[in-house]
Amino acid sequence: MGKIRTSKIIFVINKKSGSSFLIDKLLLDLTDFIKKKYINIEVVEIGLQEIESLEKYCSQFDEKSVLFVACGGDGTVTYLAESIYKSTIENYLTVIPFGTGNDFSREIGTHDIKNNIEALAKCFLGDDDHNMFCEIPLWSFNQKVFLNYLSIGYDAQVASDFDRYRSSLPAFFNRPFFNKCIYGISGFFNTLAGIKKDSIELKLHEKIVSLGKLKLLIVSNINSYAGGYRLGDEKVALKNSLMILKIPSLLSFAKIFFGNGWYKSKIEEISDFELKINKNCYAQLDGEPFQMAVGKYEVKLLGKILVLGWKNEI
Repeated sequence: MGKIRTSKIIFVINKKSGSSFLIDKLLLDLTDFIKKKYINIEVVEIGLQEIESLEKYCSQFDEKSVLFVACGGDGTVTYLAESIYKSTIENYLTVIPFGTGNDFSREIGTHDIKNNIEALAKCFLGDDDHNMFCEIPLWSFNQKVFLNYLSIGYDAQVASDFDRYRSSLPAFFNRPFFNKCIYGISGFFNTLAGIKKDSIELKLHEKIVSLGKLKLLIVSNINSYAGGYRLGDEKVALKNSLMILKIPSLLSFAKIFFGNGWYKSKIEEISDFELKINKNCYAQLDGEPFQMAVGKYEVKLLGKILVLGWKNEI
């Protein structure tokens, strides 16, 4: 961990994640505050399909101490983290959360100050003892990347339904509370969803582990899940390992939300492993759902990024 002094701040905005009015208002107040400190500021608006152009954009800054601020949800954070990593320029990442779950911002502490202009500015400028940074692992999953977690099964099918609803009526999905309600409704109608018996095999330490019938499988880089529910007591990311949780039933899944159900669900903490998918299933990476086809998948450490956090959360 350490301190930084910022030379330039670049706000990368995904307005699909939240209310355009709220994002514009907060950024206007925040940039006005920061400009008084004579810090260079840029504001860039992106779509989630612009990963290649975002990577090129990040590559043009060869100066150190540029702070990239992801203004959006967890998907936006991961796209920006991947772009910063691939640009090969060592700069910093932090988050102002405007998504539904905002798990990464909860992990690093900026979720607690998202509406406090002065606290955000002090954090970004390095004017406060609570401004800290550390290296957080970025993981590869075949051709994909994740920063928070990979999950397969029930919650991914719920996320897929939600994404379909949001794509058809994007104007209605700009409030986290409303989005969570839709998630809840989708969860209710998908109570029978899960992973069929013998659909997934894990290869851990050169041994094959058959998982049987599951509700879902979670592979997590952080301890915050589904909008702030805890998956553990320790900072897994600081140990450069992933936590694998096997959730056999809906009751086990509910225990994560209402207690310490994660403890009995934990299989392993590991830095790399293989997955074999025997039947097509739903999966999600940092809240972005996709169909997982039959085949072998490798999960391994891609690299690390420098992340700026608050209140020594990281």
